[in-house]
Amino acid sequence: MKNKNHLTRRAFALSSIALTALALTSFSTVSAAETPSPKPDGMKKPVRIYLLSGQSNMTGRGTQGDLNKPAADQKASLVRFIMEPQNVEKYKFLYDGRQKDKAGWTLRDDVFITQGDWPHDGNKEHGKHGGLGLGYGGFRNKGFGSEFGVGHAMGDFHDEPVLLVKVSFGANNLAVNFRPPSSGGALGDKYPLVVKALKEAIEHLPEIVPDYQKETGYEIAGFFWNQGEHDTEFQKF
Repeated sequence: MKNKNHLTRRAFALSSIALTALALTSFSTVSAAETPSPKPDGMKKPVRIYLLSGQSNMTGRGTQGDLNKPAADQKASLVRFIMEPQNVEKYKFLYDGRQKDKAGWTLRDDVFITQGDWPHDGNKEHGKHGGLGLGYGGFRNKGFGSEFGVGHAMGDFHDEPVLLVKVSFGANNLAVNFRPPSSGGALGDKYPLVVKALKEAIEHLPEIVPDYQKETGYEIAGFFWNQGEHDTEFQKF
């Protein structure tokens, strides 16, 4: 699902993050004539893995809205934003892709995401994975967070398939909860969970990424961190 105009998609990454931030307080381009081109050789290259972690800003507070209802009635939502006259053509790729979820949003077939505990068996208490789309952030995972913009930007940047491993915890601070062993002091309770999520994602790559080939393997390509406000409560930090 590679697209030629990377600049607008990167702008969308920033817009997605901005929407998430706006949701805390109040709440690129694919033209209609363009058809996304597949990546025929992508699965012959290592899967690019990006770890996404942090506090509430990574969890996200973005609201998707309903594509089947009037956008004007859906304040502080993704639908309202992308259906603004100046944005309609720019963001059509979000709902006119080859694969879609039940709500009509595009699911990427070259970018994948995993979140939550295994097994991913449909139980709401467990995690889930799939092609990049909405539903991996927001209230009860019915919205989106930074992963949505990041995933589109990284998917357009790489010819290889991309996997996002999202593991975030609201109301946790960086100095205590996420404290790594290299910092000295008590190990943060969330740090081992971040490491565990990455290890499990690698273990389950054949289930997450269709046509994954062990021979070509994977590469841990980067780490995105998005913190919230929790550390501001403690002056000593």
